[in-house]
Amino acid sequence: MERSIEKLARQQAKLKHKVYVVTGMNTPNYYKKLRDFENDNGIHIVRVKCLKLIYGDLTVPLDIPKNIINEGDILHMHSQNTIFNIVLGSYARKLNVPTATTFMGLNAFINHPSLLKRMFGIPYQHFLTTYALRMTNLRITRSPWDYFMLRNVFHLRNEYIPEGVDSEWLKNKQITTFNEKYGFDSNSTRIVLFVGRLEESKGVDKLIRTASVVMKKIADVAFVFVGPGDNTRFAKLAKQLEIDHHVLFTGPIYDEDLLMSAFDACSIFVLPSIAYEIFPLVFLEAWARKKPIVASSVAGIPFIIRHMKNGLLVRAGDIISLADSINFLLEDPSLCNRLAEEGCKQVKTTEEVAKLMLRAYESNLR
Repeated sequence: MERSIEKLARQQAKLKHKVYVVTGMNTPNYYKKLRDFENDNGIHIVRVKCLKLIYGDLTVPLDIPKNIINEGDILHMHSQNTIFNIVLGSYARKLNVPTATTFMGLNAFINHPSLLKRMFGIPYQHFLTTYALRMTNLRITRSPWDYFMLRNVFHLRNEYIPEGVDSEWLKNKQITTFNEKYGFDSNSTRIVLFVGRLEESKGVDKLIRTASVVMKKIADVAFVFVGPGDNTRFAKLAKQLEIDHHVLFTGPIYDEDLLMSAFDACSIFVLPSIAYEIFPLVFLEAWARKKPIVASSVAGIPFIIRHMKNGLLVRAGDIISLADSINFLLEDPSLCNRLAEEGCKQVKTTEEVAKLMLRAYESNLR
């Protein structure tokens, strides 16, 4: 979500709007890149004192930037699932400042594999969602899943504004820095790429086990994992399966060109999550670089990936089906191209998205 907010803020600032990003002092230092552009682009990062309880969404602001909220034309809360946003939104409403809320992950806890998260997550999300729906002036959704949920389950009108990628991602150029940095030869090794947090809910362990099945049939393949998180247990699993020489963990890649190059280097992008995926930005990045996608059929993903139209869907946790799908695409480059081209038609630029967002603000400020 942080990357999405960053891209939106940059584009809104480029359109000559003054943008304030309000966040907690104890949140991850992701907004450093925005601070680097603060003076030039009209972006201002405001960090407030807050109390963080157990889980990130349970963050309570201890200070409210009253002057900034009072002087703003609109307060946009990028998620209804955090106490932090709800508190700031409630204050804005008291001042009669218009509010917009991006509703995301609606009812996503229902099929979560963790019993604990189902027990506490479902009532917690229901309470905050109900409160946010009463409080907000403008309801925004960024995924087909959430649009469907608000329209057909909650029976409420909402503005669907999709995610986007920077226009650089859609330029027809090949970047080779990833192969050069990590020593891959595109003529002898095909890459299966994963980008996301390194955790079991993302299906990282499933993909490593899948790799061992794939390599029984296709030897010249490497599995690359890009993203934050402790890879110790996953690296150990790869070693136990005797495929560690075909598995690479790069850690997070914050350099946009290098990340783009990772997509350019791969043959297939795979997201084998077992729960709680709504609209991963990485899908748009893969399509923008003309790469086919294999993904688990969980939560909101079937609303985005249409099997054999713009990607392949597999049952979550089904290692054999995942391996078969990867092998199928590796052996059929023409199908890879067709799926990627179809997916690319869905990709909007962040410039287009920012303009759509501003039009939605304006229509609700009248």
